[in-house]
This record gives sequence, C-alpha cells and structure tokens, in this order.
Amino acid sequence: MEGHSGPGKAYLFFECVSPRLEGSGSRHARIKGTLTYNWSKLPDTVPVREANLTVLHSVTLAVVRKLGCEDDAGLTEKPVFKALPE
Repeated sequence: MEGHSGPGKAYLFFECVSPRLEGSGSRHARIKGTLTYNWSKLPDTVPVREANLTVLHSVTLAVVRKLGCEDDAGLTEKPVFKALPE
C-alpha cells in the first residue's frame, strides 16, 4: 500500500484479493483511491496532507471491507504516516 497527498488531493494505492474480483487470486487487483478538492486554498503542510489521507483512508477501508479484500488489503484501522526519504 502507498499513499500520496497534497493540499488539493490525496491518492491511496492498494492491492486486493477477493472472491468478488475475478482473477484476483492469481493476480492481485491493483486499486487507486483518489480524493480531490477543486478549489482548495489550504496550505501545503503536514497536517493538511495527513488530514486528506485520513479521509481517503477511512473511505478506502470501507470499500475494502465491502469488497471482502483479504486482510483488509493491508490497511490498518487507522492510517500510519511515514514521510518519504529526502
């Protein structure tokens, strides 16, 4: 799983194995969740990026559970933030 965020958008990529997704047992289904704000005037700060990813994580976890992804597709109950190395 991997996520990226800024003041106007957030992306969350994950892989799902589910009986509801044909063929995902042999080749995991790659899914991208997206959250966008058309007219965001929020600053590009760590709290804003984490807030955007938190909202997207919550929605994504609900979708993962609805799909029946094995092991919740690696998503934890609450998001875990790790900064990219510089």
